[in-house]
Amino acid sequence: MTILAVAGCGHGGAAVAGTRDVAFANGALQLKGTLQVPEHAPGRRPAVVLLHGSGPQSRSCELSGQIAMGFGCSVELFEELADGLEAAGFVVLRYDKRTCGPFNDCADNGYPWPSVTHGIGDLVSDAAAAVRWLSKQREVDASRIYVVGHSEGGQLVPRLLTDVKELRGGVMLAAPHSPVDAVFMGQVAFLDGRVLAKGKPDKATEKTLKELHQQVAGLAALRAGTYEGVRIGKAPTVFWKSWLKIGYEAPALAAATPKPILVLSGSYDWNVPPNETEDWATTFATQPSAPHKTLVVPCVTHAMNCVREPNPSLVNVYDIDCSVDPRVIANVVQFLKAH
Repeated sequence: MTILAVAGCGHGGAAVAGTRDVAFANGALQLKGTLQVPEHAPGRRPAVVLLHGSGPQSRSCELSGQIAMGFGCSVELFEELADGLEAAGFVVLRYDKRTCGPFNDCADNGYPWPSVTHGIGDLVSDAAAAVRWLSKQREVDASRIYVVGHSEGGQLVPRLLTDVKELRGGVMLAAPHSPVDAVFMGQVAFLDGRVLAKGKPDKATEKTLKELHQQVAGLAALRAGTYEGVRIGKAPTVFWKSWLKIGYEAPALAAATPKPILVLSGSYDWNVPPNETEDWATTFATQPSAPHKTLVVPCVTHAMNCVREPNPSLVNVYDIDCSVDPRVIANVVQFLKAH
């Protein structure tokens, strides 16, 4: 792949194929990312913006495991997905999340500390700014821009499709149907079961489980309107409130939009289990004329790689692929090209 160290560009001049570092503004924040342009696709191309899951995430979106399972390697989800989309003729923009910067050794991008009032709305606003910036690039067909979100980022897709007119459709990878408090409660219960199955936990594990149960209790109190603290875990309550709100809204927004949505997850996902995708299918069934689709890919985890051993108690590192499963990329490409 050609590497070009070039800043972002506007409408004028000839299209430039290859990969380059770019920056785009959302208010006072300059978001840093990577733009990939196909070398053998003439004219203006369809384009995709990639949206991160929860926590600090760089533009590569490196994932080294899922709940109760380490991979022994890192899956560079966004880098591999972007390469696959670029090979299929799409321009791809991926960027460092605003919570990933020098302040937490996540990326050397010059980002400032996130505001204490940081919420999910900031991430939606960042994604909208990315789409608007991408629509003005000379390589891009502004009528064919899509968004692909993973996990938390997937749950933002219905709001973006509703609010951002430039978007043509979207893909939700391992995206929760339930609000974040319900998903988090399920994750902690699953982790409890995995730990208990291995016998009495050590003191460090007991401490971690206690902290997680405190967060579950905090989220329950927040939902009930009785929580009086300023943080739950490491995140401010304003962030959790905004995430709860967007989770409540997402199913109705997704069902109502005429823009096509693909919800894709894996059968081996322990963070957002397959029943969440089944719930998306039920929601979409209320609008049978909508061009939406759901798919659960066998053996695929939350990081979109494959674990080939079906019995979790028998898994070793040799059963775990360290790359995005080709079926994931193929289905995303096929869906976007079909629309």
